Amino acid sequence: MAGETSVLMPVIIVVALVIRSAFTEIRHPGSARREWAFITSRRAMAAAGVVAVTVTAIGWSQAG
Repeated sequence: MAGETSVLMPVIIVVALVIRSAFTEIRHPGSARREWAFITSRRAMAAAGVVAVTVTAIGWSQAG
């Protein structure tokens, strides 16, 4: 159960960002492309990966 919990938080964060982006795209067409432009940046993706791994590791250690 602890392993599932540590992975759950980063997944929830990503889903929340995607939903927010979808609602913004409905209101302002073309905005999603600007919001998700960081995906093409290797530096930004590396930083996001480090944050995701760190959050998962902290959650895992706190769960026992």
